Amino acid sequence: MNTGSISNLSYFQLILRRGWVGDLIAGITGLVMPLSFAPYGYYLVSILSLCCLFILWQDVTPIRAFQRGWLFGLGMFGHGMYWLYLTFHQFAAISFTDSAALMLSLFTFMSLFPATLGFAVNKLRRLNLVCRFVFFSASWVDIIRMG
Repeated sequence: MNTGSISNLSYFQLILRRGWVGDLIAGITGLVMPLSFAPYGYYLVSILSLCCLFILWQDVTPIRAFQRGWLFGLGMFGHGMYWLYLTFHQFAAISFTDSAALMLSLFTFMSLFPATLGFAVNKLRRLNLVCRFVFFSASWVDIIRMG
């Protein structure tokens, strides 16, 4: 009996594995991640968002994990750093299109960090789940510390 066949998966697992719903959930969890920081202070949101992201990286291809990490990062940095647009546009007197392009390129670049982490965590599929979670946690803390 092949435990990896599609017929043995639940409907929810099948959607998360192949469907766009998992990508949408990754983007939404990235959007709510900044709610854990000041001025909101809903600290539990960060733990839940990162756990949800880790679950979304399971049982998908490394490329799909990269995409979901990128969408998570795009939502997280887009929502969390929107105020930089105001700084560029109002105080630095940069035009709307130039400041928007600058912000889009910054969000896109910053989103590569969680995307690359998703790719790396997914490539470690041969390790058990606990080892991958420890690697994910340590790498996330290191990325945040470096940034």
